[in-house]
Amino acid sequence: MKSYFALLTFCILIFSSCQDDANVFQDDEQQPLPSKCLAGASISDMAWLQVEIQQIEQSDISEYFYISEGEIAGIAVILFENCCPFCGTIIPVYDCEGKLLGTLGNGEDQIRGDELSNKRVIWQPQVFACSL
Repeated sequence: MKSYFALLTFCILIFSSCQDDANVFQDDEQQPLPSKCLAGASISDMAWLQVEIQQIEQSDISEYFYISEGEIAGIAVILFENCCPFCGTIIPVYDCEGKLLGTLGNGEDQIRGDELSNKRVIWQPQVFACSL
């Protein structure tokens, strides 16, 4: 029941989006290039991000989820996105330390998508259903 609740919560937090993003995976490898938040370190060095990735990987629908990085007003941010065809969700936006900054959207208290620049995928599961 707990994992079902976690999956449902995660799906609610992520907004469906299958769009062209700059994919930062090197050649045919599944190791992402360093992100701006990581400053040359690896994703495994960010404890909060590793926890989120582990939760995604334990999900029954993990193949639809990925993590992107971008910039808003020159500040590096991390976004949890998906291309899930049956999830009605939103895209949370975090700073590099894992603090929730808001969600993408057009609402008054939301972060507008046109404020986001230099977006690229920094993590995706090995079995990936999205076409980016």
